[in-house]
Amino acid sequence: MYQNTNTLPRAYIVPNAIVLPKDKILDKLKDVNFDVRKQIILQKKPNINLKNNSSFKEVKITHREPNKIQLETTLKESGFLVFSEIDYPGWKAYDNGKKLEIYNANYILRSIYLTQGDHNISLIYDPSSFKVGIAISSLTLLLSIAFLFYKGVFRLVDIKKNFL
Repeated sequence: MYQNTNTLPRAYIVPNAIVLPKDKILDKLKDVNFDVRKQIILQKKPNINLKNNSSFKEVKITHREPNKIQLETTLKESGFLVFSEIDYPGWKAYDNGKKLEIYNANYILRSIYLTQGDHNISLIYDPSSFKVGIAISSLTLLLSIAFLFYKGVFRLVDIKKNFL
């Protein structure tokens, strides 16, 4: 049996980032000289330092549910926390209760920038489309009940007229 010893963990710190247009990212990832343990590729330039003195570090996930992930880590230097999961809309990231921006890294992964220090990170799946769906469904239900009540009340009035 063959075991791949070069796999990446589910969550890890990478010190540096570069910014490339989306159509150039896959070519860079295929480059044999590109080291995903030292650098990530972002699609848009953030207002943060892309070069840091930290090093690759695995981060343990402390709690995991389908809609929530929690991690804890301490960093001596700033770096990018990368999740080996697809960057799907609707996820929100919080560090010690403060909301953070999620970056698309290496074409399909999620990443957040962390400064040095202690971090208690929560990722929560909370899509706005779900809230909009609940609002539309609730409004439709209320309108349907109102319509049935309206039709039912006037029907009772018609029935009373016929009996009187």
